[in-house]
Amino acid sequence: MTWLVIIRDVLIILVALTSLVAFGLLIVVALQIKGLVSTLKSDVDPIITSAKRTSTTVQGTTEFVTRRAMGPLVSLASAVAYVSRFFEVFSGSSDARRRS
Repeated sequence: MTWLVIIRDVLIILVALTSLVAFGLLIVVALQIKGLVSTLKSDVDPIITSAKRTSTTVQGTTEFVTRRAMGPLVSLASAVAYVSRFFEVFSGSSDARRRS
């Protein structure tokens, strides 16, 4: 055998060993990704549930504030504007003449 044939055979063996190592590392990475996905699934579900509960609470609070605080304030502001405009029109204010 010539030295060229020996080098060729050694290189073929090295490439085969490198391929085996790469395949082994690929399997390890795949198992790690599987574990990560499993961990994320178990950790994300409670977080999503908590976020849904929080959004429901915020929605309820917003509806309560709108109904109990903002609704009466809007009604009061519109009544004040109505009365103010009523007196402007019937008092003959110059501002009332400009608007019409």
